[in-house]
Amino acid sequence: MRVRQPLQCPPLPRWIRLAIILLPLAIIVLGLFWLVPWIQAARHAAREAQVRNKFRQLELALENYHRYHGKFRTYYASGEVPLPSQSWRVGLLPWFCLGRVTKDYAASESWNSPRNQGFEDSLRGLDLPRFFRSPFTNDQSSDNSDFIAVPPRDVGQLKRSGARYIVVTVDDDQFIVAEQPNSMIHWMDPNGN
Repeated sequence: MRVRQPLQCPPLPRWIRLAIILLPLAIIVLGLFWLVPWIQAARHAAREAQVRNKFRQLELALENYHRYHGKFRTYYASGEVPLPSQSWRVGLLPWFCLGRVTKDYAASESWNSPRNQGFEDSLRGLDLPRFFRSPFTNDQSSDNSDFIAVPPRDVGQLKRSGARYIVVTVDDDQFIVAEQPNSMIHWMDPNGN
C-alpha cells in the first residue's frame, strides 16, 4: 500500500504575508483613533460632574453658614476695607463637618502665620485643599483654589465669559462663587477672594 504525500502549497508572496500581519494592526489603530474622541468626551463629562458636585457642596455649606450666622461671610473685593483675616473657604470648614479641626485655626493671626501653616499641614491628611481645586486644573498637587468669590456686580461679566458659577441667595443676601481653573490663589488667602 502506498502512502500519499500531503499536497504542498506554494509559498505566499511576501506582500500577502505582510498584508496578513499589518491589516489587523491597522484595524486596531483605526479603532483606537475612532474611540479617542469618545474617551475624551467621557472624561470631560466626568470633570463637569465633579464641578457640579463641588458647587452643590459649596452651596449647601454657604446656606448653612448663612442660617447659623444670619449673613454670608465677607470676602475681599478690591477697595473694600477692612480685609478679613481669613478666607471665606476657611470660614466654611465647620460646614464641611470639620468644626473640630477649625478650632486650631488662629483667626486673629495672618492666614500664612506659622501657627496657621501648622493648621494647614494638619488638614493635608484630609486632602481638603483638593476640594477647592477644579478638576480642569493642570496642577493637581498645589494648594491653590480654583473657586473664587465674586462680587454681585461682576455676574454679567461671568455670564459673558461662559465661566461656571453659582449664585447662592438666602433672604435677599447673595454670595457668588465662580470656578477659575489654574488660578494662583492659595485656598487660605483672604486677599484672593
